Amino acid sequence: MRSSSLVACLHLSALPIAAHHSPRQTHGARSYAVHRGRGRTARILFCDTASSRSGIRPGQTLSAAKARNAELQSRPFDQGLIHRHQQLITTRLLRLSPRITHGGPSRIWVEPQQNRRLSLDRWCQLTREALADHPPVAIGVAPTSTIAWAAARSIEQGHRIIEPQHAQSFLDDCPIEVLDIGSEPLSVLLSLGVRSVQQLRALDPLSLNARFGPDVSEARRRAEGWDPTTPQHPRLHSPLQVEVETDAPISSTEALFFLISPATEQLMQQLRAQQLAAREVILSLVLEEGAPPFSLKVATAQSLTDARSLLEMLRTRIERASLSAGVMGFRLIASQTDQAPPQSERIFSSKPSREPAAEEVALDRLRHRLGAESVRRATHQERALQLERAAWCVARAPRRGQAMPWRGVSPPARLRAGRVDLAGRSRRVIHLGRVERLASPWWEEAPEHIEMLAWAELEGPLLVLLHGRRGSGIQARQDDIWEVVAWVD
Repeated sequence: MRSSSLVACLHLSALPIAAHHSPRQTHGARSYAVHRGRGRTARILFCDTASSRSGIRPGQTLSAAKARNAELQSRPFDQGLIHRHQQLITTRLLRLSPRITHGGPSRIWVEPQQNRRLSLDRWCQLTREALADHPPVAIGVAPTSTIAWAAARSIEQGHRIIEPQHAQSFLDDCPIEVLDIGSEPLSVLLSLGVRSVQQLRALDPLSLNARFGPDVSEARRRAEGWDPTTPQHPRLHSPLQVEVETDAPISSTEALFFLISPATEQLMQQLRAQQLAAREVILSLVLEEGAPPFSLKVATAQSLTDARSLLEMLRTRIERASLSAGVMGFRLIASQTDQAPPQSERIFSSKPSREPAAEEVALDRLRHRLGAESVRRATHQERALQLERAAWCVARAPRRGQAMPWRGVSPPARLRAGRVDLAGRSRRVIHLGRVERLASPWWEEAPEHIEMLAWAELEGPLLVLLHGRRGSGIQARQDDIWEVVAWVD
């Protein structure tokens, strides 16, 4: 292990349930769960121990879960409620540690504090007492965050401390699920017989990256001890608001809304990040010295998720009001929020993209078939930017224009013996750039030919675009096949 300090991982398996049900309810005889979605699309996100015993698992539909247990009580998932519970837990843990980071609804990374008066066992006991409202709490302490998470998962409640000299051997015996690998590569690894961390560490890291992608390769590095996950100082989340200050007073309504428009979009982005929607928004304007502050409230029957709708409502109210002085700044606050309603998304919301490891897999297959020296990586790639910008008029397609600043040459000027007559004088070719070739397809009945395109630097200096054609029916010298079709100074 490459870490000298210890990291504690707190596993609160009942936190998502306790956030929606009271602690007394979640530990009663009934089964409790949290679901997401509505109707037939509702699926279980979290369930308690009593639900698990009856065969309910996360990912099942709500109807299938209730078919297994008729007494199941499930409530919809509320990200805002989970966030408030996490803030409450962070406030309690700050008395015991200065660095706290939430790794999800039920996982917390904490830096344990130990000294002569407070041992590590006593610190774990005080931590479990501080979170007595959210049992069961399992605490794992280890040199890295991955091993601490594995230690916390190995027990149902209490604490387990892994000494640094036994950390690697403990992690090797753990299942690969503790490395937080995705579901698809995890199922493939399990089908190949890779079930423990030790078996994963025995595989070649380059092959893992090529065949399974960077996620599995990163998991293997964390299994070796390179774990970047560490507790950080918690940042108190400011209320959902956007504040803007101006250098000079604004008296025009249009100028004011020029600033309010991006502020409303920023406020909606904060709400969408927490899966919330605005029910009530307050706009507070800061006026010049001597003028009283001005504020207005926008309250709606339905939650707002669109920034344009909020902007139009604010515009209507400000146009009715009369401001007594110039505006020096404003604050946009979401005073009341609700859970964001479900929205249907497009099936193809993004453009198709290749897998990151697809190229590595293809190259690995070529090396295996043709030899290791058959595939080499390019160290330098040229990009013909001038060719991409250039276009010229074609006689058969006169509607096509030419891209400036190129100037077309009609008829094309023939290049002979390294010189060409262009712009009233004979000019010599100083440098010939990259040559693009396009061969005729084999299914064409015409004789085989090759179209070539390149740029060259002439005396002047001038940059010209060259076009060449070679084929079985064309007999010419090597340097006489080119002609200038466009130029730029």
